[in-house]
Amino acid sequence: MFGFTVKKKINTPAEQRLQEIKDILFPSSELKQKYDETTDKLIKYQIDYSIDMNLDGAIIDVQNGVADEVVLNTLNDTLDRLYKVRELLEAHAQIDKDAEYIIVDTKRDSSEIEHIQASEL
Repeated sequence: MFGFTVKKKINTPAEQRLQEIKDILFPSSELKQKYDETTDKLIKYQIDYSIDMNLDGAIIDVQNGVADEVVLNTLNDTLDRLYKVRELLEAHAQIDKDAEYIIVDTKRDSSEIEHIQASEL
């Protein structure tokens, strides 16, 4: 009647999987409010549940010498979410059966690996 059409969004399995990954890693933040008796005001605040901000907060706490239950829970939650994403992406570790041990490292500075020697604890 008005000369325009509404395109239906194609929801492919890949798009669904990407949305699920986005929801796991970057869920929507929440806007909350509470009454502050000292200022006699209603204060609004936002809670960010994103994985990057959670890790950033945990790193800052650890750098400041705080490794309490809250920090450990944050790290465990982010790890659980990363495991879920690994499962969704079917990105399982390929471990060579002939490897004698596994080194866990970052890509950022892996130049020191050649100097690592295995030792028993």
